[in-house]
Amino acid sequence: MKQKFSFKKLKNYKIYSSDDNRHIVLSIVCYSLYIVGIIMLILYFIKFGNFRFELSDNHEHWVETFSILSSIMAVLGTGLLIINLRAGQKSVKKSNTLPVCIDIFKELRSADFLRNEAIIDKYLSDTSKIATSDDEKRLNDAIRSYLHIMNNISALVIHDIVDDEPIISYKGVDILYFYSLLEPYVLQNRVNLYNKVRKDSNVVDYESKQILLESSSLCYAHYELFVQQIKAKAPYLIKQFNERVNTF
Repeated sequence: MKQKFSFKKLKNYKIYSSDDNRHIVLSIVCYSLYIVGIIMLILYFIKFGNFRFELSDNHEHWVETFSILSSIMAVLGTGLLIINLRAGQKSVKKSNTLPVCIDIFKELRSADFLRNEAIIDKYLSDTSKIATSDDEKRLNDAIRSYLHIMNNISALVIHDIVDDEPIISYKGVDILYFYSLLEPYVLQNRVNLYNKVRKDSNVVDYESKQILLESSSLCYAHYELFVQQIKAKAPYLIKQFNERVNTF
């Protein structure tokens, strides 16, 4: 009997999307504080500036004025400080991830990786070409190597260690194409891992076994999530590219 799976936990395992949404909300709050501070400052001088200066000899009004201005500048300064911190974090992140991104590009254009792509494309685009056991072994080795590399790269993207846009722009089409060929192998690996854990008599603890069985759905999970991310983001990048091309 074929085992049926539910991948709800896999679909909810979107670390990148969660962090990305959090950053968007934080940016909105930062700029909102900054804009509110500016508006408050402008309204203060427009509505009450002359009135305050006319009563400048009154000490109580000076104290009140100073308190109001202090509150406005606190809001303005908080927003500006957070904006500067965010800008500094982005700059540091780019400088720290640049070597990682360069290494990823080197891996994606290495002779071994391109050879594995050629083998996968040759045999999986037309399954009738597989004729000998040597061909099958060569294909399985290529698939295993390709999936490991892509899952590692995808993990760096999903966990927001490197930016996704350069990788999507450079290799996104190929990643989508080869995933369409390899998706049955990804799903089969999950089934195999599930059955292996289920039949393993060494894992006697029920709770541990249940965790392992459920975790089998995370086999090559980062690779699948990166593919979903490419599908969601590719139309935006294409639109952005076309707009830039049209400006020349």
